[in-house]
Amino acid sequence: MIKNYFKIAWRNLVRDKGFSVLNILGLAVGIVCAALIFLWINYNLQTNKAFTDADNLYIIKNNQQYGNDVMTFSSTSGPLAPAISREIPGFRKVARTLDLGGVFGTGDKFITRSGLYADSSFFDIFSYPVIKQAADYSLANPTHIAISAKMAQAFFGDENPIGQTLRFNKNDLFTVKKIYDFPDENITLKPEFVVSLNKGFQDSTFVKSWSYWGQCGMRTYASLDDNASAEHINARLKPFIKEKSGQKVSHEVFLYPVLRLNVYNRFKNGVEQPGEGNIRYIRIFSTVGLIILMIACINFMNLATARSERRAKEIGLKKVVGASRGQIIGQFMLESITTAFMALIIAVLSLYLLVPAFGRMLEMPLEFSLFRRENLLGLLAIGLFCGILAGSYPSLYLSSFNPLNAIKKKFQRTDGASLIRKGLVVAQFSSAIVLIIAIVVIYSQINHVRKRELGYNLDNVVSIGISDKLVGNFDALKQTLISDGTASAVAMSTSSILGIYSNGGGFSWPGKDDSQNPLISFIGVDADFLPLLGVKMAEGRNFHSDSQKEGNNILINDAFAKLMGKEGRAGKKLYRGDENYNIVGITRPFLFNDLYGSDEPVIFYPMSRQDIAGWGGSIYVKMNGNKLNNLETGIKKIDSGYPFDYSYLSDQYEAMFKGTRFVGNLAMLFGVLAVFISCLGLFGLSAYTAASRKKEIGVRKVLGASVSRISVLLTQSFLKLVAVSFVIAAPLAWYLMNGWLKDFEYRIRIEWWIFALAGLVSMVIAILTVSFQAIKAALANPVKSLRTE
Repeated sequence: MIKNYFKIAWRNLVRDKGFSVLNILGLAVGIVCAALIFLWINYNLQTNKAFTDADNLYIIKNNQQYGNDVMTFSSTSGPLAPAISREIPGFRKVARTLDLGGVFGTGDKFITRSGLYADSSFFDIFSYPVIKQAADYSLANPTHIAISAKMAQAFFGDENPIGQTLRFNKNDLFTVKKIYDFPDENITLKPEFVVSLNKGFQDSTFVKSWSYWGQCGMRTYASLDDNASAEHINARLKPFIKEKSGQKVSHEVFLYPVLRLNVYNRFKNGVEQPGEGNIRYIRIFSTVGLIILMIACINFMNLATARSERRAKEIGLKKVVGASRGQIIGQFMLESITTAFMALIIAVLSLYLLVPAFGRMLEMPLEFSLFRRENLLGLLAIGLFCGILAGSYPSLYLSSFNPLNAIKKKFQRTDGASLIRKGLVVAQFSSAIVLIIAIVVIYSQINHVRKRELGYNLDNVVSIGISDKLVGNFDALKQTLISDGTASAVAMSTSSILGIYSNGGGFSWPGKDDSQNPLISFIGVDADFLPLLGVKMAEGRNFHSDSQKEGNNILINDAFAKLMGKEGRAGKKLYRGDENYNIVGITRPFLFNDLYGSDEPVIFYPMSRQDIAGWGGSIYVKMNGNKLNNLETGIKKIDSGYPFDYSYLSDQYEAMFKGTRFVGNLAMLFGVLAVFISCLGLFGLSAYTAASRKKEIGVRKVLGASVSRISVLLTQSFLKLVAVSFVIAAPLAWYLMNGWLKDFEYRIRIEWWIFALAGLVSMVIAILTVSFQAIKAALANPVKSLRTE
């Protein structure tokens, strides 16, 4: 019997090739969309799972009170790690890390690399696969260095790196003692090199900076004993810093799983917000994937029920000769599942072709393998889900026909099937219209922010790294670049204007509310930095060229001046502990860090070039056009071993929209595909409608109806369905996108024209889809359709 069912299923697929292609293609596209989305979701959920014992790895987070707000940071103080390792039971290993970057050189090869200072237990916590390692290697040894396989290849090629020497920033010598690789690309901590934190502690200034409980900048990682409780350890950690600092530092630290870093990791007033972070987008696109699958299944259900009358005799005969309703249901369910698995085969072949390109678009190393257990089970589940869901209503509907009436073609027509088909079309286009509106809103929001007044000019501003020679000969470099027309200005600062991440509290001024303790960002600059970017002064003056003459003079921005009230003026003072600062100038508003938010308070400190270099700063060059070769030549004259690594601030600015643009790209991709699948179903239904009304159309033509009149007649019913879809989709889309926009302080209003555009687009798509079949039917010879009458 099962064999006969397959034969019948195949014959029906071949007999109605057009409908079969539409069914299979629609399901295949839906399955591909869902599979791509769930590959991306799975990649995000697997972040950091490649580490051994990943469930037991934690980063220590730090809650700090600023006025009424609690800010959560990943940075901690230097004394924390050794103290908790000694005094709090339950820790297996604890390690501090501190970001480190600079120029490595060997022979005549110089390359900029970024890595970490780390405690000796770092590699005990994180299981990086070891490629090669010297017998005497120890991360506690300040002269040893561990480098990644990629860095080893860059410097030494096919030579054995073990025992080779690397010079760091032309001063420190390290001996390569370990080559490691990353357990997977999908991890959050990928240092290109690791050197001992003891190397830093050889410097007295470094020791002083990182011996204070309130000085934060290191990251602290930990693994726990097998029987340890993170909750019990957190209870001990909460008052720990207050007790150790004699109540001078009120920071509260706690364990946070590294497995949650990529997916969650959003906090408000010291509490994790489980609905924010990447998990929000995972949930959104999970819903999108399911909607697209549902749209594909709706296509099948619509086309199957629309063809039901063609198979009425077959069903009647089967019932007359003794077939039960259950057998008929089984036959049609098998046909549906067969169609679904044919679509599944096409989808699998498509995925092998599309996944690499999809991964490149998302900048993720996505891979697809049919024989991975989760992929195979997932696809089989999708195939069965689509087949059963898509075949459920048609099988129940078709098996309900009265056999005698079905044979005589006198079965009672009801509006039930037609109503369900119309409802499914409305559901399809409602989903598609919501996605169209979402696409327009997302890209409108991106463009709204991109056109926002920044308060500075990033055009042709290049950022380059610092070396001792460049700092020592900065005036000569500046004079050369300006005199030969390569640049109009050259300056230095401790950080980019786009990302000012050094911050702290404890500032006061006359009349300040004692309960107020705002978090203030600060940046060290030379006198040319603000003019180079075109940051204007609202009041007072800029720094003098000689930073030593400034003493305790500072500049603040407009946001800080407003925070200070009447004390926020040039000539006023600002206090922090025993230090007092003279405000000599106030800048006009400018944006940094969060381009979607409002400007935050900032202090500019005057710094010597040597001090800026000590803070890991950069050189900024305002270029006169595209003269990078001249810039490189000028740098090489001063420091021939300098690797010319540069970046445009305008590129850094565009990169800040990466997350929002990523959401927009995914929404556009799957929105277009959702519309495409909906159009396949509409195309099939319009073809069926034209065929079922063939004689009616013939009679109308004989009685004088024009082609245009008949085309409108066949098209208008579908346009009504699209209009109903728009009425349903518009308020739903407004609700969803208004909720999305609430995450941005600086945002667009959802204007009426967005809905009008979505409605117009959906109508045009529907007309183009349906009109082909309508015009074809209207142009048909009425004699052929009426000759059997």
